[in-house]
Amino acid sequence: MPIHILTGGLYNPPAEYQTTEYDREAYFRSKMGHRLVRWTEVVNSVDKGMLFYSADAGHFVHYYDPELLISSVKIALIDYALSK
Repeated sequence: MPIHILTGGLYNPPAEYQTTEYDREAYFRSKMGHRLVRWTEVVNSVDKGMLFYSADAGHFVHYYDPELLISSVKIALIDYALSK
């Protein structure tokens, strides 16, 4: 079974969530680094696993980068059909 994980790395919080108390962007980057390591382990644990990362996409990857989503679905369908 193909497993695809799509994620975006765009840091673009709304103004009401911006703060000077600490470096939110550094925290975001650190958190994303840990997530990417974990997600890479997940996709590497299966034959047809893939991780798709878009630096131009935020939380709603399908909105910011619809072509990435379409490509992922196409690849998953091809991989699934070939595995039968």
